[in-house]
Amino acid sequence: MPLSRLLPECRGLPEIRVRGLSMSSRDLSPGAAFVALRGTRAHGLEFAADALRQGAVAVLWDEGPGVGGPRSGDPRFVHVSGLRERLPELARRLFGAWPEQRPLIAITGTDGKTSVSHQISGALAGLGLRCAVIGTLGAGAPDTLAPTGHTTPDVLQLHRLLAELARDGYDAVALEASSHALVQGRLEGLRPTVAVLTHLGRDHLDYHGSMAAYGEAKSRLFRMPGLRAAVLNADDALGRRLLEEIGRDPARVAGCWTYGTGPAPGAAERHLRAGQVTASGDGLAFDVAVGSVRGRVQAPLLGTFQVANLLAALGTLLALGHPPEPAIRALGGVRGVPGRMERFTIPDGAVLVVDYAHTALALQSALLALRPHTEGRLRVVFGCGGNRDPGKRPMMGEVASRLADEVIVTDDNPRDEDPAAIRREVLAGCVGPAAVREIGSRAEAIETAVAASGAGDIVLIAGKGHEATQTVAGVELPFSDRDAARRLAAGGGGA
Repeated sequence: MPLSRLLPECRGLPEIRVRGLSMSSRDLSPGAAFVALRGTRAHGLEFAADALRQGAVAVLWDEGPGVGGPRSGDPRFVHVSGLRERLPELARRLFGAWPEQRPLIAITGTDGKTSVSHQISGALAGLGLRCAVIGTLGAGAPDTLAPTGHTTPDVLQLHRLLAELARDGYDAVALEASSHALVQGRLEGLRPTVAVLTHLGRDHLDYHGSMAAYGEAKSRLFRMPGLRAAVLNADDALGRRLLEEIGRDPARVAGCWTYGTGPAPGAAERHLRAGQVTASGDGLAFDVAVGSVRGRVQAPLLGTFQVANLLAALGTLLALGHPPEPAIRALGGVRGVPGRMERFTIPDGAVLVVDYAHTALALQSALLALRPHTEGRLRVVFGCGGNRDPGKRPMMGEVASRLADEVIVTDDNPRDEDPAAIRREVLAGCVGPAAVREIGSRAEAIETAVAASGAGDIVLIAGKGHEATQTVAGVELPFSDRDAARRLAAGGGGA
């Protein structure tokens, strides 16, 4: 597209054809325009030379505090007033837009976003609709995801992905909306059809500073223009506050569904509550009522905490207008998420479970969910990431030592911190009755836990889930919990 067509103020300047827009000089494709804005640490203009070397045909920039812009007269540098606010408009003009008549479902919450998005996609497939996902594991069909680099891509990348998915014929998209993305405006210009809240737990306080600010960041999703329906966790304090907020202005959101373990906080006919929950080797089953319609959900998922995720997915289907009976049946076709309570069976009968749980609440949920499936001993191997909220380290240690029979504290992604120091902080919280060991090498820790396990035992490998690398001293090393589990399940040993 000619730059003058993308930006009318460029008419009269030397003609430049633009094939893309990028806010990253590292990921820029030749022929794209580089968007230079002020970030948290530097202004994008500092990386303009790198972008031009990568093949950028233009640099779009706006002033920021202490930034006057380039003085060279280079016609490739184009000053655009209000550039940040205009990015959604520019992205739609260049890439195209997601059709408003097709559902765009946005899911936010501390944990559960990936599981719920994949469950929504799987359930919609059971109803004959193609639903892509965008989130932590990538973008596209759940079984062929392309990496994106962030839970929620930046505003330009997100608009481009949605336009591509629309051209590929997807009927709907389930999008993970992180708190960072909501604060940083990555969803600007989008009009979600349904917004879903899983729950609010302690995480990302290194970024938000307080739980109040963290909750306010999540709340932004439910105030976005064009939102037609909300699906809220009534067991969560933020969910109840949002329900009250929406109730004060019912014209803003057409419909609101709630789910949880307790009685309905609002309209009883729009509250989903599970009953008669059973866990077995085949997965989960539970009763649910939607108004006068009663049914039993049967899903091949491990962990009773998935009941809440399935209720959130069911609420989404209902919010989209699907009848209760086929919606309930559709949940039977959902599949697990790679690295989320993913099960591997060891030849001697022990079960390995790989899960992304990296907060105290998520670790507690995983261990509590696995206990009913455990006939023997429940072991957990986990660590905590470096350069992240240190306050959760002893909290995770306390949870593990209270709920597991045996704990091995190991390294997660130490990043730039001393791994041994991180482990000490975790161990300081291990005051429960479990037997506790410290093994720095993650591979050795996994192998040790499996070697001690037999039929009826479960080993939970927590913290990294789908990740294929381990960051140590700023260097990304190849390591995958899933690959280690696969090798052990195949009888290969040596994680």
